[in-house]
Amino acid sequence: MKIRNGFVSNSSSSSFIIVVDKKDDKPCPHCGVKKPNIIELLEMTNNYDNEIKDKKEIIAELKENIERSKIEIESIEGLPDDYVIHSYPCTRVLDDGTHEKTESIYTAGQKREYCSESMDKDNKLLNKIKSIKSPKEVYEIVISYHNEILNDLVKTYEILYESEY
Repeated sequence: MKIRNGFVSNSSSSSFIIVVDKKDDKPCPHCGVKKPNIIELLEMTNNYDNEIKDKKEIIAELKENIERSKIEIESIEGLPDDYVIHSYPCTRVLDDGTHEKTESIYTAGQKREYCSESMDKDNKLLNKIKSIKSPKEVYEIVISYHNEILNDLVKTYEILYESEY
């Protein structure tokens, strides 16, 4: 159910996993006003900066991430924490403004910790999403920073996860 079309720009975007309550689709019995549905608005605006994933797609992606983390941890099984996986030269700016050549190092221990934390986070989010039942629906949406209306509207929904890129 992706909506992204055409060239993807470098403009900054935010990704949200939100809960949409289908009960909100009903107009107010007193005034007749209905809360705008962010999913319908995103589907109507054919903007390449917007993207929508449904619950099934989100769950599949989280399961893939969890499996990938398990494989990454298995790939370094038996290596000591201080074993250097990646090392590359870089430059660091000192307090006096001068530059110093140094080395960036990524160890097996750091990789194990990162993958374990990612797997825990993804498992918690997966369980939370699975627990949400009808009439509530879960969506992941990507919104450009430039779309102020949608960025304001998304804040009126329950947000399970948010990231920027």
